[in-house]
Amino acid sequence: MVSSLISFSRHWLSARLRGATAGSRHHAARLSFPDETALRNVDLDIGSPLVCRTARCRQDYRESFSVLYHSFHRSGLCPGNPAELRVLPYHLCPQTQVFVGEHQGKVCGTISLVLDEGSSLPLEGVFGDSVQRIRDSGRRVAEFASLAIDPAFPQSKTKSFSQLTSTAVTFARHHGVDELLAAVHPRHARFYRRAMGFRCLSDVVPYAGVMDHPAVLIAVSINEVDRVDSRWQRWYGHSATSTRASLKRRGMSSADAIYFSGYLTRWDGEQAT
Repeated sequence: MVSSLISFSRHWLSARLRGATAGSRHHAARLSFPDETALRNVDLDIGSPLVCRTARCRQDYRESFSVLYHSFHRSGLCPGNPAELRVLPYHLCPQTQVFVGEHQGKVCGTISLVLDEGSSLPLEGVFGDSVQRIRDSGRRVAEFASLAIDPAFPQSKTKSFSQLTSTAVTFARHHGVDELLAAVHPRHARFYRRAMGFRCLSDVVPYAGVMDHPAVLIAVSINEVDRVDSRWQRWYGHSATSTRASLKRRGMSSADAIYFSGYLTRWDGEQAT
């Protein structure tokens, strides 16, 4: 049953991305992302308010998907749904690692890393040719996705963003990834390029995963730390709070995949059937 569920999730996501993208229009976006000036000026030597680690249990996943929903819904990137959870098909796949950022025992941030292990990455529904060219060069890729900070979190969202990003990059490097990919708003791509050495690989396109808001494909070689802005190298090169336990891979259990399949979110906001 679990293998059938995973197969459905992969095919459903790919079809939805391809189908919803065709003929779509660009829209103005109100994305939940730290202000670029704040990112440039923040003192990164002061510790993050979050403790970041891999998701370990159903409650971790539920809180993560809740944070993701509230962040994206508030920013106009996903419709409302009664469960107030944003669960996408790739979250249920074994190659996806979900991370949580905790503050005083509460999950206040999340990010996901999708490893390239035999099935298409979520962004390949739109950027498949570009991803395949990187694969063909012999580089191992992974996708950086579902980054969100709880809108109600009172502490520094900039430092929280930094720590979540650092944790995902450290985990990816630890597991043999060469190239990290992401689909981001063009405005945010400028920050990723200047601060973290990402390069842009595509034109601007409407992206179904965020209600047809504009997106571009960006990529970075995570082993070329010298490309990163000097002020970000400590965070990008090694997560200050990473431990052996936080780098251990912890995929979603079969039971949890079945449970959360009941909350799968379609792009139109209804539950998947």
